[in-house]
Amino acid sequence: MIKKLSKNKKGLVAVLVSVALVIGAGATYAWFTDSKTVKTEVEMGSLRITAEFQDLGSNIYEPGDTPSSDGYIKNVGSIGAVVSVSEDVKISFLYADNNFTKYTERQTTADTEGAVKTELAADTYGFGMDSEGSLTYAWFVDASTGDKYILLAPGAKVEVSIEAELVGDVMGNKYQEALINIGNVITATQTYDGAMTQAFGVTFDDIDMYFGNSNGRAANIVPEVVMNQILEYFHR
Repeated sequence: MIKKLSKNKKGLVAVLVSVALVIGAGATYAWFTDSKTVKTEVEMGSLRITAEFQDLGSNIYEPGDTPSSDGYIKNVGSIGAVVSVSEDVKISFLYADNNFTKYTERQTTADTEGAVKTELAADTYGFGMDSEGSLTYAWFVDASTGDKYILLAPGAKVEVSIEAELVGDVMGNKYQEALINIGNVITATQTYDGAMTQAFGVTFDDIDMYFGNSNGRAANIVPEVVMNQILEYFHR
């Protein structure tokens, strides 16, 4: 026999149901979970070069000469590097003009007249490999400017020279007894396009392999095994 609930009991049941609904709405259920923290270390490489060139200060030169300073550039860092050499020529004049108007004391200025033209040179261009078949260096050139670049693998060393043409068409009498400081800035950067753009204003697509007098796109001249290594260095 089913008993009817009294009016008071019906109200109590309604309250309990309401409370249960409120509790259920905010309840948090327990589920099986698990988590682990995984860490890994990334070691940053080093970009560092060293260079040494002979001093030509004890020699006497004249317009038309092209003194050459022999030396080397070496990558002593742990990552590949692209290297370029730019000139920083300072001239200390004794005379103010071609009529031998003499300064009271020497005046030093930058080479604003283009009296000295420097160029990075070597006996061998192209690319080099070690005994294990790994790329050590590769020469590149910007055909539009003639600027040269060297890709150097970690530990690689290239024998180079810096040739300085003393331009006779520019050097009038005021250059007599002048002291010319042929400085060169050797700059190295990473092999990413962004780094090369910031340092040199070029990307990999702007430069060609350089083989001396004959230039050509690397893919047409360099063996595939070498080209693959070059592309890997340039993150291609």
